[in-house]
Amino acid sequence: MHHRLFLSSRTIYSIRLHITRFSTTWLKSRPFSSLTLQDEATLKRSLRNLRYRLKREDVVFYKAPESTNKFSWAFHGVAVVQFIFWTNIADLYWRLSLKNEREPEKFESIQIEKRLVYSGGMLLAGLATSASLILIPSRTITHIKILKGGVLAEFETGRKLLPNRKRVVPVKNLYLRQRLYTREGETGYDKKMSFAKPLLLREEGKRMPYFLDRSGEFYEPTAFDAIFWAKETRNK
Repeated sequence: MHHRLFLSSRTIYSIRLHITRFSTTWLKSRPFSSLTLQDEATLKRSLRNLRYRLKREDVVFYKAPESTNKFSWAFHGVAVVQFIFWTNIADLYWRLSLKNEREPEKFESIQIEKRLVYSGGMLLAGLATSASLILIPSRTITHIKILKGGVLAEFETGRKLLPNRKRVVPVKNLYLRQRLYTREGETGYDKKMSFAKPLLLREEGKRMPYFLDRSGEFYEPTAFDAIFWAKETRNK
């Protein structure tokens, strides 16, 4: 028996209302009051196409450039090197302190408690340094797509060595505090200094944002802002 999947009329209506509300808020926002007729037409067309596609399939909203993947691997490599370095320093200190105990005529004996504290502190320093280095690619998004139905978004980070690279969250919980669309260049957004000035995507209830490289591939930029940036006024 073959089964066919249909979106209920209620689900389709909620998607339409969801996206239309974002686009209306976005168009009426003061910073966008100077949108050209061409911009408005592009936005409406993009949202109409998006609404149609979400009835049938997942839609890719962002894809990071290949350089982001290399950047993530580089940070993981440095993190591993740092951990090995600090582990070796702690081990060397422990061995030297034992040697000192066997030569009291040259060196003062170091108590076991002090050796544990100093060696443990070096190990913790290595762990903290490595964790901070891995945190950066862990907050760098490499892929975003809005899942079929338009309610949930799935994104993948640059984390390599740990599980849970992918997360699924409600679209309504994600928001931007700056616009992607600036009318600059052929794409409509500034790709210069993209690494130094990443786009920050925030999640409600989380303190640290996710980073998006502006030189990546975005779904039409005005629609991207309509879905995410319009929520800024709600989170002030």
